[in-house]
Amino acid sequence: MLKQNRILAIPVLILLVFQNSAVVILGNTSEDALNSILKVADWLVANQNLDGTFNLEMSHMHSEYQDAMILGCAAIVLLETYQITEDYKYLKAANLTLTLLANWQEIDGDWSSHSRYAAGGVYYPIMAFAKFQIYTGSDFFMDNMIRAAESLIKLAEEKSVRYYYVFEMGERSYALLLVWKATNISRYKKIANKWVRFLVEEAFDHKAGSWNTRIDGKGPQGMWDVVLPTLPLLVSNYVTLRELANLSFYWALENLSSFEPGAYVPASPRGEMVLSNDVYRDQTNAYPHFVAEFLILATVLGRDAEAREAVEWLISMQAPDGGFYFRKNPDGSIDKREYVWDSFWAFFGLHTYLQRKMPEELGSLISEMESQIQTAEAQGINTSIPRKYLMLAQESLNSEKYLKAMNCLQKANRTLKDSSEAFDTINEVKSLISSIKEKGANVSAAELKLGEAINAYNKGDYDACKELALNAENLANLSLLELKLEAFRVLEDVRAFLNETASTGLNLTEAEILFSEALKLYSEGNYTGAIELAKSARQMAIEALSLTEAKKTRFLAVGIIVSAIVSILSIVIWRRHEAKRKELEMKEFIEEFGDVLEKYVILLEKEESEDKMNG
Repeated sequence: MLKQNRILAIPVLILLVFQNSAVVILGNTSEDALNSILKVADWLVANQNLDGTFNLEMSHMHSEYQDAMILGCAAIVLLETYQITEDYKYLKAANLTLTLLANWQEIDGDWSSHSRYAAGGVYYPIMAFAKFQIYTGSDFFMDNMIRAAESLIKLAEEKSVRYYYVFEMGERSYALLLVWKATNISRYKKIANKWVRFLVEEAFDHKAGSWNTRIDGKGPQGMWDVVLPTLPLLVSNYVTLRELANLSFYWALENLSSFEPGAYVPASPRGEMVLSNDVYRDQTNAYPHFVAEFLILATVLGRDAEAREAVEWLISMQAPDGGFYFRKNPDGSIDKREYVWDSFWAFFGLHTYLQRKMPEELGSLISEMESQIQTAEAQGINTSIPRKYLMLAQESLNSEKYLKAMNCLQKANRTLKDSSEAFDTINEVKSLISSIKEKGANVSAAELKLGEAINAYNKGDYDACKELALNAENLANLSLLELKLEAFRVLEDVRAFLNETASTGLNLTEAEILFSEALKLYSEGNYTGAIELAKSARQMAIEALSLTEAKKTRFLAVGIIVSAIVSILSIVIWRRHEAKRKELEMKEFIEEFGDVLEKYVILLEKEESEDKMNG
């Protein structure tokens, strides 16, 4: 099997799946903060009634009372969570509560009949309506928002801009700036700017180094004096307000730091006590509410170290169900009551932190992902799908849909990794097939399957690509195995032939040397070479055997010829001897016959002579 260990991945800090199945890729602190605010929102959803109220204690002062202002806070939690996650369960829950608030709203725009807080509880419902319109683009609650804004403006005009509590001026300025952002009606920003000028030019206590609690100069008393006047900085940048916020931040560090890192007490012994509520006068215990307020300011000012400490402390105070415990004592004991009001502030602080950190961290990760994609492209890797997800991540980040941006970034990372692995698998299989082809195996089926894998890769189907490539690998290996088996069979046949031939006493040294080389090539995986050498060794043995047989045949033929020659010579000699013998006999006969004849002639001549003599 091929090794698939190449991974082109962005150097993310952590990968984690949260309870809403969203995969995120952030640093530890941001990850914990996001997990925490999701738990708050789920806590509210789990305890919401069908009419938009909640089966939860609302505040330590009015635990059972479904106050309109605190319901506005709950709606903000749900809307902010919807904006981050795009999960409609949060929007649906927010809509229930906003509908209830719309039904409860007085004719003049406030909620005086359903709130026990100042200004008819208008601050946080108006913020919720504005955020609904900003996040959804729907003007369904536009009339409720405008009526609430006009109520807020009228209240300020009736009592002049110098409202009783300075920190409330910060809240109302922030609320009106959100209405301006939701409607783009410049009048609301102009009025908010006037209120901010009051905070900058008249309400700040330069001698103390923070805002006073009341416009008559009493204070500063606590964390609300430090933070709430700076809330307009969450919507728009006011240079002088930021400078004063920085001074106030140091006042909080000096006067409100508590018994452990990240924890802060509500009030300072150096301030003049002007609020009657015992919590707002507490100089001993630490509260998530006020730590969250400090976190908002630290985040706005970019004080990362102090902000991280506050985040960590806040999260340590979150209950398993998602709400936040009420307070912590110096001895480490915890008051485990949970209220919507305090849990909202914990959410507000953590959400503000994420609003500042997410663009920074996600922007960095997007840049790193872009670099990884460019590197992959230079290597020939198909990056069309990762680049698409990266583009969606950037678009989501620009629209503050952070969870969607994180999911898209994670998908870009995963698909780049998949594409890289598929690319490497194709190249490794291609190299394997080429190697096996060089060894003489028939790899046509493997090459065809690899072509299918490449087509799947080009379409972005990386899983199918890897599966097809591995099938091609198996086919190539099967071809190689068949070649190996063929080589083994040939070697065994040649080995048997050589052994049988050598048993005749024939000298096969050269053939055996060649066969040894064939075995060596086999052991090295060169099966085609092994087959060729083995066949050559057998041919050499056959030729040697043939040569021996030819020699035997020649020797036999020579013998036969010699025997024939000897026989012929013997016959010739015999015949010659017989002829000579006969010649001698003839000669003797002739000689004898001649003698007889001569004697006969003589006799005849004698008889003739006698006849003549007688005749």
